[in-house]
Amino acid sequence: MFKNYVKIAIRNLLRNKLYSFLNIAGLAIGIACCVLILLYVQDELSFDRFHEKADRIFRVNTHFVIPERTMHFATTAHVQGQMFKDEYPEVENYVRFNQYGLRRVIRYKENTFYEEKFIYADHTLFDVFSFKLIKGNPKDALVKPNSLVVTEEMAEKYFGSDDPLGKDLRVNIDTLFKVTGVMENIPKTSHIRPDFFASFSSLNLEPTGNAAQDMLSNIDYLTYILLREGADYKEFEQKLVGFIDKYIGAVLKGLGGSARLEVQPLTRIYLHSDLDSELERTGDISYVYLFSGIGLFILLLACLNFMNLATARSANRAKEVGLRKVVGAQRFQLIKQFLGESMILTFIALILSLLLASLTMPIFRNISAKDLTMGIFSNPVLMAGLLALFFVVSVIGGSYPAFFLSAFRPVEVLQGKLKRGAKSSILRIVLVSLQFTVSIVLIIGTLIVHKQLNYIRNSKLGYDKDHVVALRIRNPETQKNYEAIKSELLRHPKILNASASSSLPLGQNDFSAHHAVGKPEDELIMLFGQIVDEDFIDTYKIEMVQGRNFSKEFPTDPEEAIIVNEAAVKKLGWQDNPLNKEIERFTSLTTRKKHRIIGVVKDYHFQSLHEEIQPMILFNAVMYGGNYNRISVRVRPENIRETIGFIESKWAEFDSQYPLEYVFVDDQFDSLYRSEERLGQLFGYFTALAILIGCLGLFGLTSFTAEQRTKEIGIRKVLGASVPSVIMLLVREFTKWVLLAVLIAWPIGYFVMKTWLQNFHYRISLGFDTFLLAA
Repeated sequence: MFKNYVKIAIRNLLRNKLYSFLNIAGLAIGIACCVLILLYVQDELSFDRFHEKADRIFRVNTHFVIPERTMHFATTAHVQGQMFKDEYPEVENYVRFNQYGLRRVIRYKENTFYEEKFIYADHTLFDVFSFKLIKGNPKDALVKPNSLVVTEEMAEKYFGSDDPLGKDLRVNIDTLFKVTGVMENIPKTSHIRPDFFASFSSLNLEPTGNAAQDMLSNIDYLTYILLREGADYKEFEQKLVGFIDKYIGAVLKGLGGSARLEVQPLTRIYLHSDLDSELERTGDISYVYLFSGIGLFILLLACLNFMNLATARSANRAKEVGLRKVVGAQRFQLIKQFLGESMILTFIALILSLLLASLTMPIFRNISAKDLTMGIFSNPVLMAGLLALFFVVSVIGGSYPAFFLSAFRPVEVLQGKLKRGAKSSILRIVLVSLQFTVSIVLIIGTLIVHKQLNYIRNSKLGYDKDHVVALRIRNPETQKNYEAIKSELLRHPKILNASASSSLPLGQNDFSAHHAVGKPEDELIMLFGQIVDEDFIDTYKIEMVQGRNFSKEFPTDPEEAIIVNEAAVKKLGWQDNPLNKEIERFTSLTTRKKHRIIGVVKDYHFQSLHEEIQPMILFNAVMYGGNYNRISVRVRPENIRETIGFIESKWAEFDSQYPLEYVFVDDQFDSLYRSEERLGQLFGYFTALAILIGCLGLFGLTSFTAEQRTKEIGIRKVLGASVPSVIMLLVREFTKWVLLAVLIAWPIGYFVMKTWLQNFHYRISLGFDTFLLAA
C-alpha cells in the first residue's frame, strides 16, 4: 500500500510539474533561510557556555551616577576582587584581567609581530575558567611575575615545532616574559579570547591602604568572581550596596554622585552587555530577536505558500477522490495518501534546502562574520528542528486536502455537484494576505536600515575624516622627537599637515570632574577631554566659532589655555561670552588645576552617531608634557600608497623598535557601524528571498486562477473583452488582498523600525514615502 502511495505521489508531481516546482522551490528557499538563521542564533546564544562552572561565574560591573550623566564600566578597581573574597563568604574565588597598553610588539629571535590580544590575568584563571592547558601546570603557570601562557596558535607562530616551555618572549622594548604554559586555542564562542595570558603579578600592584583612593583612582580591571554552590547572585548584589557605602559613599556624596556594583552572569555578558572597557566587542540580543523573527517570517511565508498551492490544487482532484471512494477506498486511506504526498514534497524540499544552505554558507559566513558550519549530525538542535519542521509542514500542507476532500460524497463529486467556493477561497485569501504582510514588513525594514546607514555615511561630523592617516606612537622616545618627525614628514609635497593628539577624534577620551570658577564649590560637571597640539584643529578642519587656536606665539598657552566645544559652553551656561572664563580640572580627589578658555570650536562628533555630542575640552599637548600617542597626517588623495611608503621610511629613521602602525581615519569611522552594515546586508538578502518566495506562490495562484476561469475568460473574449481588461479582471482579486496586507504591515513595520532607530541619537524620521514605496 505504501509503495502505491509513493507511485501515485510521484505521478502527481510529474503530471503537475509547474506547481510541484513552485511548491518545492518556495519551501526549500524558506527552510534554507531558516537553517542559516538558526545556526547564527544558536552560535550567538552559545557564548561562554563551554565553561564547566559557567552558572557560578559572574562579572562585577561598576555604574557611576554623576550630575547629568551615568557611566557604565565593565571594570572595577584592582583591589576589589580580594576585598570581595575577604568580606563575603559566598565568594569562592576571583580572577582579574587587564589590557594595559593594548597592542604590543612581541619578539622571539627573528620573529617580530604586533599582537593585540595580550591580557594580564590572576593565577586563579584555570581554577575559575575551563581554558585547557596542554603544557605546563595550571596551578602555578601564572603565579610568578613575567610568566606567560600562550595559545597553541601562538606557540606555533613563534616557536614552530620547538617546545615553547621555558623560552623567553620579549614584549615591547625591554620586558622578558617566560612561557610557562600552552593552552588549547580558545573557542570562538568565548567573550574572553586572548592569545596571551600574562601573570597579573607582573603589574606590581599593591593596595595603598586608602580604600577610597584605591577604588576611585583606577578602575581599569575586569573582575570575575566564582560564587559557591547555592549562592544567589542577586542577594550578593544587594550586599554590595553596603560595600559601596562603606568605602566610597562619603567621597561620592561630596562630589554629588553615587555608584552601584552590578553582578552579571557570565553567560549574559556577550549578548546583554555593552559597557565601557569590554574585553571584546559584544553582540546584541536585539539582533538575535530580529533575525529569529525574520527566520520565522520567511519560514511562515514558505509554509503559507506551500499550503496555498496545496489548497488551490486540491479541488482539481475531487473526481479522483470520488473514484477512489467508489472502488472502496476508506476515508483514513485517503487521508494517509494526501498526507503522504505532502510528506514526499516536504522531504524533497528539505533535502534541497540543506543543499542550498551549504552552497550559500560561505556568503552567509562573510556577511555575518561568523565561522558557521552545517554539521547536521553533530548538531542535535538543528536535527531536531528539521525533523519537527518536516512533520509540521507535511501535516499542515496536506491537512486541508486530506480532511476536506476525503469528506466528499462520491455521488456528488462524480455528478459535478461539488461546490468549489467559500471555505477554500476564504482560506486562500487569508494565506495570501499573510504572505504579502510578511513581505511588506521585511521590505519596510530593509528600506529603513539602508536609509539610516546612508544618513550616517553622509552626516556632517564637524571635521574632515577623508585622506587622514593616523599613526600610532608607542615609544616614549618617539613622543619626545615628535617635532622633528613632523618637520621631516612635511617636507613631502603630498603631505599637507600633521598634528599630535592623545587620541583620534573618534577615540577614547579622558572623562573627569571639573568646576567652573565663580559657580558654587559643590557644583561639579563632568567633561570629556582630549590632549592636542596647535595643528590639530587645522589638520581636521574643525571650525573655530569664537576666540583663537593654540599658538606657540602665546607663552602662557601651554600652562593654562584650553579650547571647548559648543556643548561645553551650553552646559557651563556661558553662551554670552565664554572667552577667558576659568575652569578647574580635578587632577585627583583633592587637587585641581586651573585653565582659561581661549577659544570655542563648533560641535563635532567624537563618539558614534548612537550618542549625542557631549561637552569637550581640548588641552594643549605641551601642557601635559607631550602626552599623546597619535600623529594625524593629512595627505593629498593622489598616489596615497607612495605617500605611505615615504612615511614608513621616515618612521624607521626615528623609531627602530616599533614598526609603523597606521589607520585611515575614514576606515575607523566606518568600523563603528560594521554591525549595522551587516544588518543591512542580511536584511536585504532575506527580504529578496522572501519576495522571491512570495512571487513563486503568487505566480502559481494566478496561473491556477486563470486555469479555473478559462471558460469565463473565453466567453468574455467572444463578447469583445480586450486583453488588458481580462488581465485587470484577474489582477483585481489580488489587489484587494495586497491592500489588506498593506494595512496590516504598515503599523507592524512602523513599530519595529521605530524601536530599532531608538538606538541612534541622530536618526532619520519615518516618512510616509518609505511605507508607500514598500507597498
